[in-house]
Amino acid sequence: MNRKTLLCFICCLLAQLIFYPSAAKTIIAKTAVWKYLDNGTTPPTGWNSYSFSDATWKSGAAELGFGDAPATTLLSSGITAYFRKKFTLYNPSQYASFSCRLRRDDGIVVYLNGAEVYRNNMPAGSISGTTTSVSSCSDDGNTILVFNVPLTAFNSGGNVMAAEVHNVSAGSTDLTFELELLGQLPAVLPVITRGPYIQSVTQQSALLHWRTNVPSDTKVSFGIGSNCPFTVTDTSMKTEHEICITGLQPNTKYFYKIGSTALVMQKGQSNYFYTAPYIGTVQPVRVWALGDFGNGSTEQGQVLQSYLNYLGPVKNDMWIWLGDNAYNTGTDQEYTAYVFNVYGSIFKNWNFYPAPGNHDYGQSGYQSAAALGTNFPYFSIFNLPVSAEAGGVASGTEKYYSYDWSNIHFIALDSYGALNHPGSPMYNWLQNDLQQNQQKWIIAYFHHPPFSKGTHNSDTEIEMMNMRQNIVPLLEQYGVDLVLSGHSHTYERSYFMHGHYGPENTFAAAHIVQPGNGAATPYMKDAQHNGTVYAVCGVGGKTSAATTSGYPHNAMVASYNSLAGSVVLDIYGDTLRYKFLKSDGSIPDEFVMVKTGQPRVEPATTVTDAGILVVPNPGSGIVQVRVPENLPGHLKIFDLRGRLVLSDELFGSKTMELEFLPVGVYHFVFENAQGLFRQKVVMSR
Repeated sequence: MNRKTLLCFICCLLAQLIFYPSAAKTIIAKTAVWKYLDNGTTPPTGWNSYSFSDATWKSGAAELGFGDAPATTLLSSGITAYFRKKFTLYNPSQYASFSCRLRRDDGIVVYLNGAEVYRNNMPAGSISGTTTSVSSCSDDGNTILVFNVPLTAFNSGGNVMAAEVHNVSAGSTDLTFELELLGQLPAVLPVITRGPYIQSVTQQSALLHWRTNVPSDTKVSFGIGSNCPFTVTDTSMKTEHEICITGLQPNTKYFYKIGSTALVMQKGQSNYFYTAPYIGTVQPVRVWALGDFGNGSTEQGQVLQSYLNYLGPVKNDMWIWLGDNAYNTGTDQEYTAYVFNVYGSIFKNWNFYPAPGNHDYGQSGYQSAAALGTNFPYFSIFNLPVSAEAGGVASGTEKYYSYDWSNIHFIALDSYGALNHPGSPMYNWLQNDLQQNQQKWIIAYFHHPPFSKGTHNSDTEIEMMNMRQNIVPLLEQYGVDLVLSGHSHTYERSYFMHGHYGPENTFAAAHIVQPGNGAATPYMKDAQHNGTVYAVCGVGGKTSAATTSGYPHNAMVASYNSLAGSVVLDIYGDTLRYKFLKSDGSIPDEFVMVKTGQPRVEPATTVTDAGILVVPNPGSGIVQVRVPENLPGHLKIFDLRGRLVLSDELFGSKTMELEFLPVGVYHFVFENAQGLFRQKVVMSR
């Protein structure tokens, strides 16, 4: 290519870039089907209004007329033929202008919603059914006439375009009508700046969310095939678009297109999602979990890529966020830069469920007045299943919620911005949710780990202590299998354990339900082995070499720092397979849990510790047990395996020598005529 040819090519390209007109949308196609009246009669007044009933009129596709081989042939009776076309147009303000391209033979008057918008080759003044055109069309109706229609002439919603075509005489041998309505889109089109992302997927529904740079209305087309024949619209003008698709089939792949009623903004083979399987269905489920990831670090990208490489062609069913999702303070801009921009296209089709961390609350203070509220971007960005639409019990808040997928019950808790003591709303909801659960597997997750000696210390930090002392006993009581957390920028994974609610130095062999790391010999969970595994994975993007005093925690079977990675779960039937996947693709820790039958559920928490007090607690051997005066009853002490280790009659208070009890956690249960009372007591040395 010589310089002259190259220069010419560049000039032509620039001309196209600068002068290429903005896109137009066809609102009425030139081959559209119209209702028409061709029997020589004149319709009543108002025939050109939207409310007029044209049920008795004929219908046919344009071109309509006679004498020139039209697509639909009309009767040649009379001078005038009448045409109507109803159409729906939402928010005309989304368009820059509207124009009609018209062919007529001989004269025509065009109306929109009863008002005249164009007249050609017709006399001025009122028009009747016997009015003839000014002249015969020398072009035989082949010339395309173009005219503009003002935006103010359109309704937002239902509209009707009407026309009457008049011949020059009753003996004319031809008549032609064809009209195309185009909407010219503005020079600045709405474009997607965030998303789309899939939320709150159920067996019959899914919620899609995206953001645009300028306001538009909302439209989703969807279907099992890529042609997406079904549509859902929201006609309100907005930049934050969320729309719920309903009436879906369970366990089915759906494709979708998103945009406005004026244009499609995104479509393609990667625009799809899967609905949830029937609750209780036994099928393979793949889960990806990670915490503390949204910081824009190199490690964040490496963790993502390592999982995509590991995933291969396998479908990812669930993506779990363990909190501190966007650093440093969970702002909307940080979510855009460090979450949506990093994970990009996987949001189009991955089902994900977040839990909040302290950074998502802007470090506003643990259980502070601000944190107990919802005035944070986290709560406007996400649409989470708070009404039990995805299973579980309705929580009424996006701070904590539950959902079912296959035969797994997932529970997301808030360890920073919700009260968690017994009797608090989250505690009561969790207890109710666990009691109602019917699924085989239970996985709970929240940000602050109950056991960690990584960059945070569960012995000294109140958020972690409260979750261990208040929430963990409830989780274990109802047989939760796996608890996932973040916060510490280390990886830590516990033994298959039960009953450790105190500081690290109170952890003992008695808390280990089954020894080993669960890799060579799977953990067996049944009515006799009600154990739980706790994992800390706050290394989805954040990494650190730092640890706190006591690292590694005595309850941990695996502990690593100075790395990045994520957790991969494969659950099928009775078997849960767990892997910690490092950012380099290696797997330094894994275990298998096999669950047969139903785990033991410990005594229901309708009991209370209000009627019994054991001091000191923790105790070193000699304790005082105090019960209400004048209420004799029976005291029983059980170890964590439910074995009775002591039985005694009590009336009032009693000092007891319990040095013979091994170090560990015990349940003191006191029963009298008024009820059953209990307290967990830690015996240490």
